[in-house]
Amino acid sequence: MCFIATISLTKFLNMKKHILIILFIGIIIFGYSYSNTKNTIPPHPETGTGSSSQKPIKMVNTRDARYCEILTISGNIGNMVATVYNTLGVNDCPETVWKNIDKEKVKKDFQAKSVVMNGPRVFLMDSVGQFNMPPPKVDIGGIEMIERAHLDVDLKTLLMGKKPYDEQIVKRTTMYIFNTGSSVYLLRHNTDTYIMQSYAKIVDPDLNEEKLKTLANVLKLPSGWTYETKKLDEALILETKENGKAYLVQDELQNSYQKIQ
Repeated sequence: MCFIATISLTKFLNMKKHILIILFIGIIIFGYSYSNTKNTIPPHPETGTGSSSQKPIKMVNTRDARYCEILTISGNIGNMVATVYNTLGVNDCPETVWKNIDKEKVKKDFQAKSVVMNGPRVFLMDSVGQFNMPPPKVDIGGIEMIERAHLDVDLKTLLMGKKPYDEQIVKRTTMYIFNTGSSVYLLRHNTDTYIMQSYAKIVDPDLNEEKLKTLANVLKLPSGWTYETKKLDEALILETKENGKAYLVQDELQNSYQKIQ
């Protein structure tokens, strides 16, 4: 910590762009992933249920849906926000278009301090409901996207970054549904259980759901963590209302998991 204490303000500001890029590529930038369930869910999601007292405005089938995200980062040191734009429900993020997006042009168009490309990814929940009306579609680098979420970037995270299996908080208003009989992939740590919401084709472009069944043999899990696969006996519903918070972790392959609460 002595190094951080003695770094000059000028050097820090000059390093800001690079720190942000490393931070957001290396942490949980995960597709919009949100929980804060209304009903208590038992610790084992294969027997857990949840129910909604409010019907979402729109439901979208998401199992096996490929998507991409672009994060535009703006604000000042100590008050930075990443806005998440997502292709879900708009398109499947065409590979040729995705690879040719000009990040510098996106940065200029959005007057952002940094731009992060997050994808492609594949969703694992069977459907997503949204309680609020989504903003209009926007064209970013030739791909239509919708603004989905905002991530606060605190100074500690900015300086120290995040490592795999570190928890991250995201704000969102959504309902996630995993159907009865669906295969789910879980991380457990102490009394916490996290369910995989999406797997990434970033670190391993060949990753698919079949490989998730034996992912425990691939992951370098920290002490006290376990990885499991289950089939749900009952539907699992995770919902986030206004100003709700989701608690997320990401493994070293950038697969994203959401805490079941």
